[in-house]
Amino acid sequence: MKNSKTSKDVQPGLLKPTNLRWQPPPLNTYKINWEAAVDRTQSKIAVCIIVKNWTGKVLATSRLSRPLFLDPLLAEAFGALEATCFGLKMGLDNEILEETLNKLLRTSQRRGEHWSGTSMVVEDIKIQLKQFVKWSANHVRRDVNKVAHVLARNALLIPHTVVHTGNVPSCIQDLI
Repeated sequence: MKNSKTSKDVQPGLLKPTNLRWQPPPLNTYKINWEAAVDRTQSKIAVCIIVKNWTGKVLATSRLSRPLFLDPLLAEAFGALEATCFGLKMGLDNEILEETLNKLLRTSQRRGEHWSGTSMVVEDIKIQLKQFVKWSANHVRRDVNKVAHVLARNALLIPHTVVHTGNVPSCIQDLI
């Protein structure tokens, strides 16, 4: 699913079929993949973020875990916010976000829940997205996003945030 955005408005666009394999972004564009994982027994969520350039090179990864957030949709919203903020901190201004952003934007509009935790996080995401010159969102299937899935499961094992720049975490080296 794809949502192209070049204006300062943040509205979900037309949806297109998902890619069956990972595709590099266009020249001078970066892809940010993220995944959220929920551990109900430990009452925590984990988020991983992977930034790749147009050649497919991994520029940075981030893994973090937080207590609670047992609602999967809220965990995905938190992951989207973290991914968006991570891209801004890296100075990226032209990015493709890969995960469930379209779903989050549509769900918050459809539900009309202006004060739910998920809706408030989605509003924060919209504010952050306005800072990019250009952004788009693709939904990718889990089997295509396997690297992010493995990294998110690994993030459940860490008690804090771990950021790698210039190298790839050992838990995903064989998948890259």
